[in-house]
Order: sequence, then structure tokens, then C-alpha cells
Amino acid sequence: MKEAGNYLEHMVKDTQRFETETDYREGWLAGEEEGIRMQQQADAAVGSAAGYQITKDANKSVKRDIEKAGKEATQNIDTDSLKNLK
Repeated sequence: MKEAGNYLEHMVKDTQRFETETDYREGWLAGEEEGIRMQQQADAAVGSAAGYQITKDANKSVKRDIEKAGKEATQNIDTDSLKNLK
């Protein structure tokens, strides 16, 4: 386990028990594996949320680009006759 500023991430392993007691060692290793798995899931969730936001922002940008292109394309065109189509 890595040490960090969060008191919940700082573990104290009894190295003597780890070396001599099978149940203690297996429990410690299982706990580490579970902690790593949970961290990977949390990282994936954060990544998914960030990916969603990037896609959302890109879609907005594309919509603005299409609207801008439409305005530029019709800039010097007389569109008065199109108003009758409503």
C-alpha cells in the first residue's frame, strides 16, 4: 500500500505476523487486491465522466460550426423569398 495524505490510505502491516501467519498474510493480500480493484473502478468512473464531458463539448462545437457555416454561406444571398415557405 502506498502512503498518502489521507489517514485511511496509510496501513500498518505487522511484518512478523505477515511472514508467519498464513491467514494474516492471505487477508492482507486480499485486502490489497480489493483496494487496487476499487481504485481502478473509481479511476474508470472519473475517466468516463471526463470522456462524456469532452464528447458533450465537441458536439456543441460542431453545432456552432454548422450554424456559422450556414450563416456564412447565405451571407450575400437574398433570402426574402424563402420567408414565404414558413
